[in-house]
Amino acid sequence: MQKSLGSLATYCSIFSFSGESKELDVETLVSKFTIDIIAEAAFGIDSKAFGLNSLFEERSKTLVPPFSGIRMFQFAVTIGVPRLSKYLGIETGFFDPKSDEYFSTLIRDSIKYREPNGVRGNDFLQLILEARDGQLKNEDHSELNEFEKDAILTNVEGKLKFDEDTIIAQLILFFIGGFDSTKTVILFTLYELALNPDVQEKLAREITNVPVDYDGNISYESVNKMEYMDQVICGKYLL
Repeated sequence: MQKSLGSLATYCSIFSFSGESKELDVETLVSKFTIDIIAEAAFGIDSKAFGLNSLFEERSKTLVPPFSGIRMFQFAVTIGVPRLSKYLGIETGFFDPKSDEYFSTLIRDSIKYREPNGVRGNDFLQLILEARDGQLKNEDHSELNEFEKDAILTNVEGKLKFDEDTIIAQLILFFIGGFDSTKTVILFTLYELALNPDVQEKLAREITNVPVDYDGNISYESVNKMEYMDQVICGKYLL
């Protein structure tokens, strides 16, 4: 997260000092930031989303094609009457073929590199590989809230049956589930902050002061200590 925040700050700085009087597309900015965060958290790679011509960013945006009327009809026929769809030659997948192949190859190559070389990443892929091999460690969950505790897998014995295709599916679903939801929450939060400058100032003070106790770093631990941040994201800042 620290790296992604640094890339975001650099991108905004370059834009502000470019000397050009144009508006910054916040949706594009947040999209790049979200892609960069998830790429590191899920795949353990640098998406280069804040650079030029990022292939990861390009494939991320085309992974799930827009639902046009024709595409919805194709899905309905494929799922409801699979024999008819084959006869008509309108079989379709949920993902864009090129993007699907890109992510599948990316994940396969990462697995092939990690396992023989003993490389361990700090990401979702590594957690799945450890779960598959029965190597997940029991951690202290005393500081988690009830929602977080309910999300933890319990009573899992031995090795889980994760083949390569299942791992790829889990990672792609992780990406899809995290991308739009995270981007939308950030965009709406920025919009509300723009409408409420007093809330924006109070939140900025908290973000500035809390990391002092964590060597000045914005980390998972320091963000968890930001109580007002939680209120803002949950829409409780006016209560």
